[in-house]
Amino acid sequence: MRLLVLGASGGCGQWVVKLAHQRGHDVTAVVRPGSSYVAPEGVSFLREEVLDDGVLERILPDQQAVISCLGMSLSKSGNPFLPLRSPPNLMSSTARRLCGAMSACGVHRVISISSGGVGDSFARTNWLMRFLFTRSNISISHTDLLAMEKHYASSNLDWLAIRPVTLKDGGPTNTAKVVSSYGLKSKITKGEVARLIVEAAIQAKPLFRSYTHVCWIVALIELC
Repeated sequence: MRLLVLGASGGCGQWVVKLAHQRGHDVTAVVRPGSSYVAPEGVSFLREEVLDDGVLERILPDQQAVISCLGMSLSKSGNPFLPLRSPPNLMSSTARRLCGAMSACGVHRVISISSGGVGDSFARTNWLMRFLFTRSNISISHTDLLAMEKHYASSNLDWLAIRPVTLKDGGPTNTAKVVSSYGLKSKITKGEVARLIVEAAIQAKPLFRSYTHVCWIVALIELC
C-alpha cells in the first residue's frame, strides 16, 4: 500500500514509517525543511511545509492513504503553562487543507493522532488531567484537535482519529485496547500508537464501519 506520512520525524511518525516499511508498504515520509530526520533505506523522503499553498496537491497523487503524525509542540521545557511553540490552529488548518486536497486527488483514507481529553473523551479523564486540560495551554491544543476532528467528520473521507494519553518512548507492545476511561497513570508507547495506526491504515474494510462501536473516534491506551 502507498502511504504518505506527515510529521515523519516525530516520535510516533518515525515508528509509523519504520513499521509500515518493514511490512513491505511503499512509504513516503514528509518532514519540515531543516529537520535532521534521516529516512530508512528504501523510504521516499520529502522536506515540505504542508501548510504551504499547493504542497499537498503536489505530493498526494498516487497515494492510497495519509497518516498524520503532526502534533502541536509545547515549550522546549515541556511545561504546559508556558507558550506553545506551534501555531494555535496547526492541526485544524492541516485537516482543512487535507480534506480539500485529498478529495481533489482521489485519496480517501486519513488517520490522525488526536489526544485523550479531546471532545467527548474529556469526561473519561481524571480530575488532575481535567485541571491541566482546562487551566494550561493544553486547552489551546485540545481546541485545535477538536476542530481537526470536526473537519474530518464533516468530510467525505474514510477517517480515524486516535486519542492516546501520556505517550512514552518505546516500541510496539501489542497491549493497547479501547477503554471507557483514562487512569491517572495510564500511558502508551509511541511504537504501540504507530502499530495501531499502521494496522488501521492498511485494513481492507472502511474505517468508519470498523470503529462504529466507539462512534467515530477510537480511544487507545495501554493500562499500567
